[in-house]
This record gives sequence, structure tokens and C-alpha cells, in this order.
Amino acid sequence: MGKWKRAGWVLLAAWLLAAGPGCDFKGSGGRSVSGTAYPLSTRGQWIIDAQGRTVIWRGVNYNGIESMLFDDQPPALEDFQLIRRWGFNVVRLTVSWEFIEPDRDAYDEDHLATWVDPAIAFAAQEGIGVILNMHQWNWSTCFDPGGRGNGAPPWALPEWARDDCPIDGPDAYTQMTRASADFWLDMDAREEYMEMWEMMAARYQDNPAVIAYDVFNEPQPGDIWGGRPVEFDQDILQPFHEELIRRIRAVDPMTIIVYECSIMHDVYDNDFTAMPFNNIVYSTHNYTGGTAGGHSGTYIGPEPLRADIERGVMEAARQGVPLYIGEFAVGGSQPIAEDWMRAEFRFQEQYLVSGTWWGLRQHDNTAQGLMEYDTKLEKPALLDYVSRPYPAATAGLLMSYSFDEPTKSFNMTFMNSPAAAGPTLIAIPEYQYPDGVGVECSDTDGTWSYSHDPVAGYVSLTVNPAQPIHSVFIYPAD
Repeated sequence: MGKWKRAGWVLLAAWLLAAGPGCDFKGSGGRSVSGTAYPLSTRGQWIIDAQGRTVIWRGVNYNGIESMLFDDQPPALEDFQLIRRWGFNVVRLTVSWEFIEPDRDAYDEDHLATWVDPAIAFAAQEGIGVILNMHQWNWSTCFDPGGRGNGAPPWALPEWARDDCPIDGPDAYTQMTRASADFWLDMDAREEYMEMWEMMAARYQDNPAVIAYDVFNEPQPGDIWGGRPVEFDQDILQPFHEELIRRIRAVDPMTIIVYECSIMHDVYDNDFTAMPFNNIVYSTHNYTGGTAGGHSGTYIGPEPLRADIERGVMEAARQGVPLYIGEFAVGGSQPIAEDWMRAEFRFQEQYLVSGTWWGLRQHDNTAQGLMEYDTKLEKPALLDYVSRPYPAATAGLLMSYSFDEPTKSFNMTFMNSPAAAGPTLIAIPEYQYPDGVGVECSDTDGTWSYSHDPVAGYVSLTVNPAQPIHSVFIYPAD
């Protein structure tokens, strides 16, 4: 049996062991965003909905608010209409501490009301769940003033950095790693960060579209841990996550919390242990082969991509939580793009994990954005792979699924479970199936049925409970 098959059955066994009642839920049952019955919780290695169905998150990073690089394009309903057309049920909405709290203990209500709240409202209008991500890249605008730097506000930096901000030129990276290291040792700065998250949780805990908090993007160890990265995970990052999760849980007991591994995950394995919380999800980012730049990266075959995903799956299984790949992408103009995407999605499907593409847009239309920045036109070179059907909510134990890009055919197998109720919902992107779909099922004729709602973008499938395993085949209508 191949490694991925062993991993898949490890996850299935963990699901069966954990198939008791779900954890606490957010709000009242019956709400529906992104086709599932909200609220969500976790059970072992799975995200589940209020009806006990296995949920897969498939979506895109709604990027730009974290850096205000796209301040000429505020959130627009048409963005989320495209996202729904592509079949996505979530967005990872990237925001920044700097713009939320530009001065100590002074939260910018205007920024939240003008930039963040409309994006959440538009997502809800289109039936898309929001994973609210607190982003950093290059730690602060102080260390990348002309580019993508974002994260910590200048007042939260060490005094030497505040005095020299902005810091550009050949020393900027070295100074950035020094400042990021200082954060982990500065209890006052950490306290301010946690208070900011308490405010955010209080603000959004009753918003049904906000389905998860992703609390810290790509934690940067900094320069004082040279040669000791694993100790950063054990001694610094995990205790930080645990304290932050406790603080958020005191305000919002139920919304899923996503916690990330170190940005150095591409160099060493994560060493987190199980945390004493319900409804938490572990997140990695996959830019296998160095594809993060949009015009960079190598592809030497599928094995490195498989290994990266399998490593995250095993780390999540060790912690007893689901895995979510918060970022992954390759530039659309790269010669390796098709092979890279084909392999990445094949393994995400085989390992049954959730993921959100980076990102919706870049100023450079040849990079990873799914739409052109200036015209907002769709980019088929990427969307032919990134837009794909998937089991959004499976009424049972999800065993396997796959999508074949050339034929646009979808296969899925799942097992009955007494813990799940309601129909199985399969996302059917209008982008891939403008003329509808045909559906076949292994159940005996007359014992199963389906309906297709092209506006919502789902096939709703009801199967024969007397048959223990169900295989489904979906294909483009004639």
C-alpha cells in the first residue's frame, strides 16, 4: 500500500475513533453559508458541520487588505460573485494588525468598517464562509516600505526599529529578523497582540459568515534562534498559540481557530504537540519548489509535493486536528505551472485536506492571481486547474475523491455514518460546468436521487442508507 493510502486510512481510523458527539458550535443551528449547515466544529482530523457532515474547505485568499496595496480596489460584490462562480466555499480574508491598531489601544473602526466588514458582507451574500487571517509578511511596512511588507504597527516594534522606520536597502532583511525575534521576547507587544485579537473575536463572534480565525500568518522565528528552530516551536510558538487561543476562547467559545506552523516549515518538521482545545485546525503553507514569488520555482516531479502534503497530514494527525493548507500557488506564466498544479491538487484530494489558493489578485497579471488586476477578467491558465468540484459536505465518512482536468470528470467514494445526516453536497463550479452535469451513483436504481442547483453551485445527493459504501461519478452534461 502506498504512503498516501496509509495516511488516508490513518485519518479515517482517527475519524471513526472520534465519531462521538461534535464539539461546541457557534451560534444556533440551521444557518447556511457556503452550502453547509452552520456552525462548524472539528472531530478528530475532520471539520464537520452542524449535521455531522465532513466538510472540505476549498477557496482563495482575498488578499490586499493586509497591505493596502490595492487601495484603488475596495471590496466589491463582483469579486465574490466570481469566487462563487469558481465553486469556492471559503475565502481566507487577510488583514493586518498595523491597520487595525495603528496606535496603541486605538482600534481603527473606520478601517474595519470600510475594508473588512464589506468583504465579509459580500462573502455572506454569495454563500461563502470567511476565514479571518491576521497577516504578516516581512513583519512590518517598516522593513519593506515600497512593497508587500505588512503586519506589526511601527509602535509595536522595538525602539531601535521605530527610530529608523522605514528601513530599506541591504540591511532591511537582517533588521526584520531581529525585530521579529524581539517580538517573541517582548511580553508587552505580545499582550497588545492578544488584546487586539480579543477585540476582533468580540466583534465577529456573532457574524455567521466568519467561520474561523487564522491567528498569525507564517510566524517568523527571527535571528536569535540560529541552529535551534525546533526549540522555537516547542518553547516559544506553541505556548504563544495556547495562550492566544485561551484568550480568544474566553471571548468566543466556539468559532474554529486556525494556528500555523513556523515560516521555517520548509526547512524543518513542525514539533507541536496536542493542544487542550476543541475546534482548532492546524495550517501549513505549500510553495513546494520555491513557487511563492509568482515568477519562481522548480518542478522535478510530483514526489516533493506529495512529501510536503504528507508531512503536514502526519503533523496534524499527531496533534489530533484537521489540516488546512492556508496558502499554495504557482505563477500562471511559469512553464512548470500545469504540472505543479496537477500534482498539488492530486495530492490534496488524495489526502482529503482543505486549502485556499494564494491569491485573488496581484498587480502583475502574470503571477498567481486568479483574475487580472486591471480588468478583473478570469485567468484560464490557472482556473482550469484551481476551479474544480469537491465534496463540500459529505453525509458520511469521506474515503476518496478526484477531479480529472481534461475530461472534467469527478469521482467520489464515501461510507455511511450514523453521525451524519442530510444530503451530501458536492460543489459544482459554473466555471467548469456552464451547461450542467450528469450524475451517476453506485447505489441501486431507484434508491438514490440528486438535484443540481446551478445558482448555489451544488449537487445535493441523497443515497440509499441500506448500502454501506457509495461511489459517485459526475461529468459535464451534453
